[in-house]
Amino acid sequence: MDLEQQVKAELLAIRKSSEGLTPATVARSPVIRGLLGAGDPQVAYNTLKHLILNADSDTGLEAATSSLGLTSDKLTHLGRLDEFGDAHGYEQRHVRRYSDKGIQQLAALIATSWTVNTVPFLDLTVYQVGPDRFVVGIETKCQHYIEMRPVQVHLYQGSTPPRTLNVDFVSAEEDIWNLTKLARPIEIHANEETSLTIVWRGELWPKFAVFLRTDISNFGIATETLANKLMIRMLPSH
Repeated sequence: MDLEQQVKAELLAIRKSSEGLTPATVARSPVIRGLLGAGDPQVAYNTLKHLILNADSDTGLEAATSSLGLTSDKLTHLGRLDEFGDAHGYEQRHVRRYSDKGIQQLAALIATSWTVNTVPFLDLTVYQVGPDRFVVGIETKCQHYIEMRPVQVHLYQGSTPPRTLNVDFVSAEEDIWNLTKLARPIEIHANEETSLTIVWRGELWPKFAVFLRTDISNFGIATETLANKLMIRMLPSH
């Protein structure tokens, strides 16, 4: 089931519920909650209302809005459909058809308005543990329906050809998030100019954060990012 169909299924479940669209029903809708609120149901609820208000209105979207309970106080799906039909002169079967069309439109709107709240995160931590020795940790956080490939790590040292490091990650799930971290830190002996490049390809470009603890002198640290790549350079001062 693609993303739009997952959103549609959750909207149909909300429409069927007695309370309609509320923060509580959004809380039970993990895909919508993740796409529009980064897991926060109140934020997702408010974002969805703003999406509906700012969308180009037509009969389908109006019927869907009513059947979701945003413009109706009725406590059943059928009651909300009847109220919309009475107000606009439609039979219930026609209102249901319009509502189905509007739900599909709304699902498409949600599925194409989600990227700001769903950016994957990669945290890189670098500790200097000796005059020319470092340990590096990597942690990632990504919503479970975002397709991201395994992180790759490439090491460059002096004139030696670059090599791809064999790194293992351990995974965990936490609500809507997939979490990973290195099973063991990467140990680097930087007796010459050394660069580590982290590449995380996937559906979205990640947000990188770098944390440094380099209390021992004689090294400069530089970082560069471009799209799905992060490079950290360790520059000996001698």
